Amino acid sequence: MFFIIKKLLLHKNILESEVRLKETSLMMQNTKFITVTSTIRHSAKTSTAIGLVISLVTEGYKVLYLGFDNKYNALPNFDDDADLVKDYILEKIILERAIRHFYSFYPFDMLNINADLVKLFKNATDKQQARIISKLFKDIKAERYHYVVIDLNYKDKPVHNMIVKLSDHCFYTINVKRYEEEKNHLDINSFLTVLPKKEHVKLLVVQFNRFMVDHHKFIENLKYIYGDFVFDYQIDSSRTMRNRIDHAYNYLRVNKLCTPIKKYIIESK
Repeated sequence: MFFIIKKLLLHKNILESEVRLKETSLMMQNTKFITVTSTIRHSAKTSTAIGLVISLVTEGYKVLYLGFDNKYNALPNFDDDADLVKDYILEKIILERAIRHFYSFYPFDMLNINADLVKLFKNATDKQQARIISKLFKDIKAERYHYVVIDLNYKDKPVHNMIVKLSDHCFYTINVKRYEEEKNHLDINSFLTVLPKKEHVKLLVVQFNRFMVDHHKFIENLKYIYGDFVFDYQIDSSRTMRNRIDHAYNYLRVNKLCTPIKKYIIESK
């Protein structure tokens, strides 16, 4: 009996030391910025971003969801918070004061910025706008987040290009049905052309056409065109996920969808 108790105590000490080591490594980690974006409509961009946030939170990371220029992303927004966000960059409001949400079971910070409402952007030159975004990233780093997931409604303009450029990872979500029906491949080419360096960009297929017979063939064709830009793992997602993301029953689905992306991000240096 004595040996069993001793063994259990030893096991407990080992577990506690492992937890302390993880906590220490989390504290030392620099903030990583992950942008999820697309020019393709209904490509599950927001669903993927929120799912990734939740998947990272469950690993014990401190995460900020940053919605940028997403006017119609159907996520919660409040007037008093919006007023603070308008002046955020100008007044240097601490993020925890600016807006803080707790979805049920999933604690993470949320900040929505509409560049059209930020005073500093209105008369700023392209270079000045880029500097403002650089400053915003530095301000966020000061809040000691492990990960910042940016849900970006991409347009070819300096503010958005700087966000993508400064991000550690950028995932461009693709809805196969939209890709086939419209000439969205031209948008993808334009997106890749605009960026001077794009090693951190991955094309992420998140929604297949329901009636597609051969998913793998589409992926292989995409790889033939875009090579290493195509993310190796395909997930199936739903736009409605984001509206039900705060329900406990949805966790397993969200985690399953975003685990490969999370693993790739965590293992990346």
